[in-house]
Amino acid sequence: MSQFTPLKSTPFSIHVWLLLLLLIGFQLKGQDNPPNDTIHIPPIDTSHIKKSFVKKVIYEVSKKRKFLLAPELGRSPQTGFYTGIYYLQLFKLKGDTDSRTSNVETYGTVTEKNQFYLTFNNTVLFDKEKYFWRGNTYISKFNEFFYGLGNNIDVNTKDLINFNYFNTIQRVTRNVKPHTYVGLQAQFNKTFNLTYDKGGLLDQSSAIGKNGSQNTGAGALFLYD
Repeated sequence: MSQFTPLKSTPFSIHVWLLLLLLIGFQLKGQDNPPNDTIHIPPIDTSHIKKSFVKKVIYEVSKKRKFLLAPELGRSPQTGFYTGIYYLQLFKLKGDTDSRTSNVETYGTVTEKNQFYLTFNNTVLFDKEKYFWRGNTYISKFNEFFYGLGNNIDVNTKDLINFNYFNTIQRVTRNVKPHTYVGLQAQFNKTFNLTYDKGGLLDQSSAIGKNGSQNTGAGALFLYD
């Protein structure tokens, strides 16, 4: 079996602003239990609640704006210095005021070592929540260590593999009864532009996909909200 150990790690700063986004999500409470990946900003009066400074900021921002923008800057041994940006847009489709709030989000990072990743997520409810479209698309240029095949490998012998990766998965469902959705999903992923040392471990191995690979799939989907 091919043994890959990821070289990349989630930078500390990414954890910080993702934690802030989670805090925002926990502060926004809907009346009708929206899907976990759908953000609902209800027009409730919370003026009587004694808020902390952070809660006040969250409430004021969410009350006046339908988007969130967050910068990213940091450094890690695997990437060197890196910078990026996160953007979240909340919206309702025109004329569909009965549906809960939909959202799209994107974030991307570039590094000192010419690495990058870009992610785009969408959660859209429309036609009075009769339909639910959720998707995730990801593209990156990063690297991993290859240690060889099988159980008898030498952890001190490794190849650095650089590659591009693209993955998208899209799901469309229809509400058939309360809290129940059925539909279709499709996924495509591709690994390409692999570079590694000639004569090295990967070059001499019989690993399937060492020159790149791609996969496509589709199927039925059942969702209980």
